[in-house]
Amino acid sequence: MCWLGASQTADGARIHRFCASSVRASEEVPSILRFACGELESELPWAGVVGLLGETVARLDDAARRALFAGVAAPAATLFADPVRAAGAQADAFSIIHALYLVTGGLARQVPLLLVLDDAHWCDPRSLQFVLYLQRRLSRLRAGLVLAARPQMGSDQRDLLDRRRNRRSERTG
Repeated sequence: MCWLGASQTADGARIHRFCASSVRASEEVPSILRFACGELESELPWAGVVGLLGETVARLDDAARRALFAGVAAPAATLFADPVRAAGAQADAFSIIHALYLVTGGLARQVPLLLVLDDAHWCDPRSLQFVLYLQRRLSRLRAGLVLAARPQMGSDQRDLLDRRRNRRSERTG
């Protein structure tokens, strides 16, 4: 689900209503992970992802964290352990994006997730690329995604969100 709206208050109210109805409609209550990007996040690679998933990852004990970042998911570990170093690293973006998908799947195996990324017009391009990658694979996970953005945003962010919306309409149209 993707919203483009003129008012942060209106978007926030719609997102809140959607999340509440999703929780009521679900047999199992999802964990709602919500993050609102800001101007700072637009300049920091992966900041939107770290904001969205970071608190949940931080609450895991060491054994659960090691299991979550095992194998192919390992490239994502640096984003949560040392975001400053990760932002400056020239790691393969696809490896990190796929690792983040695996991390999201690992978290969703524990409890269904509803990921809510608000003010996506401020989100960094790498996080939006992850959201696009995740959105195309959501049917494989016990997870949902809500993305809200204002119509006035940078061209890179607008292009990524337009691609996301177009893929959704192709699937439902």
